[in-house]
This record gives sequence, C-alpha cells and structure tokens, in this order.
Amino acid sequence: MVFGISILGWLHSLVCTVALVAGPVALVMTKGTGLHKKAGYVYGVSMLIGCATALGLYAPIPGLPTFNRFHWMSIATLVMVAFAIWAAPRQRERLGAYGHPMAMIASYYMLLGATINEAFARIEPLRTYAIASTPGAQTVLQSRLLNMAQGIGMLIMVIVAVYFAAKVARTRRRTPALATA
Repeated sequence: MVFGISILGWLHSLVCTVALVAGPVALVMTKGTGLHKKAGYVYGVSMLIGCATALGLYAPIPGLPTFNRFHWMSIATLVMVAFAIWAAPRQRERLGAYGHPMAMIASYYMLLGATINEAFARIEPLRTYAIASTPGAQTVLQSRLLNMAQGIGMLIMVIVAVYFAAKVARTRRRTPALATA
C-alpha cells in the first residue's frame, strides 16, 4: 500500500484517469474516423477495466455494507459500456445510432460522478470545507457542496446527451436509408 491505496486501487485510478481523458477526446472528434474509433476503444477498454477493478475495492464507509451502492453502480456502468461497444458498429440501425452515444455519455457521467465523489473523499481540505459548510452534515455525502458538484456534472451530461440525440436525429433525417433502419 502506498498512501493508503492498494495496487488494485492504483490500477483502478490509472485506468479511470485514462478514461477521463479519452472520453472527451472521442466525443469531440469527427465520428466514424479512425482516430475517433481509437479514442473510443481506449475509453471503452479503460472503463471496462476500471469498473472491473472497482468491484475488488472495499473502503470502510460508515453505514454502508462492504459490497455497496458504488459496486452496483460499477456493474451498471459495465453494462452501459458493453452495450455502447456492441452498438458502435450498428449505427445504421436506430438502436445503435441512439444507443451508442447515449450509453457512452451515461457511462462518462458515472465516471465523472465517481471522480467527484473521490475528490471529496480523498482531498482533505475539500472534504473538511464541504462538511463545515453544511449545517448538520456529519459526512461528506451529506454536504451541499458535494451534491451541488454532482448536480452540475449531471446537468452538463444532460446537455451533452440532448445535443447528441438531436445530432443523430438530424443525420438520420438527412439520410433516407438511415431513417428507415
């Protein structure tokens, strides 16, 4: 253990950091290009490894069982990423066209939410301030600051999801063969 983090924890942190960078890179690239596919592949593999390693991490969180909601969210994220990977080559069909970007965006939101939680849990000044700034809060999970950060992250992801859903709809309307698929 280094700084209270196990080797598995370091691996988890490393691949999640790679995913945090690769996700937006894939998002802003021209869709369907080789670079977009490579960035998406790096993101998808990093997320699959990150979610799998999360299942082996256990931190003593007061009031939560050893296998807790964070592990269940990792399983849900695994399902989202697996579906997005399955949908990627099927974007000529409606399910793939909408499912791929929505599942990727949802999985990135889960990653972003976990990153926000980890920042509040591991950065002592941030945790202390968050708890102190919320009357009656005994843990960072009860703080307004953490909830506000999570809300902003969710709002950003909803805006991105609406943008890409509209973009898919425009593309499908302009291409008659895609509209019927």
